[in-house]
Amino acid sequence: MKKVCIIYILLMVFANPASSQMLTNTGHSFESNYDTIVLYVGGSGPENYTRIQDAIDNATDGDTVFIYDDSSPYYENVTVNKSIHLIGEKSETTIIDGSGLNDVITVTADTVTISNLSIVNSEHAKAGILMTQEASYGEIKNCI
Repeated sequence: MKKVCIIYILLMVFANPASSQMLTNTGHSFESNYDTIVLYVGGSGPENYTRIQDAIDNATDGDTVFIYDDSSPYYENVTVNKSIHLIGEKSETTIIDGSGLNDVITVTADTVTISNLSIVNSEHAKAGILMTQEASYGEIKNCI
């Protein structure tokens, strides 16, 4: 029975590409609740992106873009035009700074999740994330 459990666990780890990517990425651990590919921004992994928009551009619907806080703040304005999960490492320390230009994050796709981010220096004093009319079923949680 013990042998069967070990074989099952090994099969689950190696059969899921998102899990194997998570295990090979060094630095902080991130476990996605979604069965998707995870693209990393910041951190020390060999294939991590330095810009959030570059990761979004290379993502496909359903993927997760995970943003490490050790490269924060990220000075950029991003457009989310795919149904993805945009997740920061920790809302207090993962900062996207829009430099006072436009909205910091513009969402034009359906079913987008944005969480654990600090959004600062939007052109608009009371809003940093714009959900356009094309965007529906969006979820914003634990953002500052």
